[in-house]
Amino acid sequence: MFTKIFIMIFAAMIFISPASAKETNWQPEIRIGILSGVNRVDLKVSEPCIMIDAATKKTLKKIPSGQNFSVSLSDIKNNSVEIRGERAPLHNLICTINGKKYFGGVRFDKKNNSLTVINIAAVEEYLRGVIPNEMSPSFHTEALKAQVVAARSFTLKNRNRHGSEGYDLCANNHCQFYGGVDSADSVTDKIISETRGQLVMHGDKIVDTNFHTDSGGMTESVAEVWGSAAPHLQAVEELEKHTQRWTQEFSVTDFSSRFGGNFGNLKNIKLSPLKIGKATADRSISGRVKFAQIKLCNLRVMNCAPNFPCRVRFLT
Repeated sequence: MFTKIFIMIFAAMIFISPASAKETNWQPEIRIGILSGVNRVDLKVSEPCIMIDAATKKTLKKIPSGQNFSVSLSDIKNNSVEIRGERAPLHNLICTINGKKYFGGVRFDKKNNSLTVINIAAVEEYLRGVIPNEMSPSFHTEALKAQVVAARSFTLKNRNRHGSEGYDLCANNHCQFYGGVDSADSVTDKIISETRGQLVMHGDKIVDTNFHTDSGGMTESVAEVWGSAAPHLQAVEELEKHTQRWTQEFSVTDFSSRFGGNFGNLKNIKLSPLKIGKATADRSISGRVKFAQIKLCNLRVMNCAPNFPCRVRFLT
C-alpha cells in the first residue's frame, strides 16, 4: 500500500506484548477475501487436510497433501465449506489457490450462484504476506517494527470489516495488501517474530492504526477525515519530511462536470493561502482543504444571487 507514515501520535498509547503470546502457538484467525464470482478453483495443500461443513464442523472428506485437485460450484452442497489441516495447525499449513500460495487454509462460500474464496490464516502468518508489500524490507529496523505493530493492530481492530461479504479483510489496498507466501521476506519475518503479539492500545482498546504513504509534511486529525474525534489521533508535523510534490490538472469543463449537469460554468475558485500548522476557516491545521468558495459565470443554474460565491464542501 505504501511507504508508511502513521496518521496518529503515540501519546497516551502503550505497546503491549502479552507474556503468553511467546509461550503458545495459538493465534487469532483472520479471513481474507481472495476471489469472488468464480465457479471453479484449482487447489493443493501442503499437509493432509479435511473438508468440513463450516456451520456444523462435520467432516465431509479427506484431502491428501501435495496433489492437485479442484473445487467447483457444483461440488459444494453446503452453503460454506472449509479446508483445514487434519492434524497440522493452521500456522503450519500452506494452500495453493489457482497456482498462488497462501498461508493457512481456505473457505468457500456459495453466494449469488458463484463461489467466494477466502483464505483463513493465523494473524502472524498473514502479516508475513503483508509487511513487505507495505514497507520495503530495506527500511530501518525500527521503522519496520513500527509498521508491523501498526499492521497487526489494524488487522485485529478491523476484523469483520467486510463481514457482509463473508470475510474480515480484503487482500488489496482498501485494507492491507496481502500477497501470500511469495511476499514473505526473511528480514520482515524476523521482525514479525520479535514483535509477536505487540499492539497499539489506548486504554483497554486496540487503536485503529491507519497509515499511508505521504502525509505532505503533517498528518491530519481523524476528526477532519472521518468526523469522529479521538484524543490519540491528532494532527502532528513530521520530524523528517520527505514529501513528494505532485500536481493534478483538470480542464474547466472536466472539473465542472464532476459536480453534475446543474453546476454551471466555473469562473474561479477561492482558497486561503496554504500554511501548514495553522488552521483557517477553509483549511484544517495541516493545510488540507475543508471547503472552497466557487464562483460561477452562470449563477442562475445554482440559484445564487449575482456576485455571491457558492460554497462547495470538499470531502476528504
